[in-house]
Amino acid sequence: MFDYVSDFFRLGGSYMWPLAACSVALLAFLFERVVVTSSERWRPNTQDRTLHKRILPFFVEVAPALGLLGTMQGIIDCFSVMGGAGAGENALKGLGVAAITSVAGLLIALVATVANYALDMRIETEKVAVAS
Repeated sequence: MFDYVSDFFRLGGSYMWPLAACSVALLAFLFERVVVTSSERWRPNTQDRTLHKRILPFFVEVAPALGLLGTMQGIIDCFSVMGGAGAGENALKGLGVAAITSVAGLLIALVATVANYALDMRIETEKVAVAS
């Protein structure tokens, strides 16, 4: 499994580094939210209720943009080697970069979107529990 992830990362090119940073930051934020909202003493205040509304859109918007940049870089690499020696193999590497960075960016955005909805539901459930 580690080899697969390592190969995926390596084949994705230089845009995988900022995508990896986004992944780590998103996971850290989600871990913090799970710990805070799972606490028995947690009573949501305005800041707690809206924190994810300010943070998660960053990941929903930036990660796919980074993936798209990687896609464009891969396509540029693909076209730049056309007609040269080993063009077929190098063109496929460029297309691989394009696909991998797109997938990575979209996966990060998907996790952030699902987490946003889950946190919204958690807060709504807490509001109902406090109100009754």
